[in-house]
Amino acid sequence: MTNSRLAMNRQMQMARDWVLWAGSVLFYGSPGAPLAPALDEVAAAFVTRTRVLRAPAPHHDRRTGPLRALSGLLSTVTSAEMATLSPAHRHAIVDGPTSASDPSVVAVGQAVLDLLHTLTRRTTMLVVIDNVHEMDPDTVEVLAFVAARLGTLPIQLAVGEEVTATSTPWGHRLCPPPLLIVRIETRCASDMSPDALAPPEPLAPP
Repeated sequence: MTNSRLAMNRQMQMARDWVLWAGSVLFYGSPGAPLAPALDEVAAAFVTRTRVLRAPAPHHDRRTGPLRALSGLLSTVTSAEMATLSPAHRHAIVDGPTSASDPSVVAVGQAVLDLLHTLTRRTTMLVVIDNVHEMDPDTVEVLAFVAARLGTLPIQLAVGEEVTATSTPWGHRLCPPPLLIVRIETRCASDMSPDALAPPEPLAPP
């Protein structure tokens, strides 16, 4: 096994263990970094032991509207589960803030929190977000609102974010603590250097 594969395996094992012990993880890297495979590995490790919510990558999602990413994230929620919400909360999630008279981002966030309380009564949950840098702004604000108010709900996030040479990751806004931040750098997904997965970094204050 090559040094690059050993380095990647060590970092992925660390990320899986971190999420297993109720933490969240943010993978970030330059364009072309294998963020999706990293998220795939974390999700695969938990799909048989917890509920996984994962939206299609934004550039693959044909949904439209101000909360298209949130709609994709909740696409596997059943009608029976949605029916547990109040009519106002169902309206907030389904219709979202499309006009001045519609639910605000805060109202949508409260509705999502209500739904998550229902979904985690009998199981833990892993929420996987691909390409958070492409997510629509309304969904970002809703998820940031939710992340700050999850409290003791058994929910972890695994997030992937591309950054440029002059930018820094902001995806930690959507991740409840404790959070592991892992930088992934590579020329291409199939040719990882020994340092492709850099040591974890502590969470900077929001």
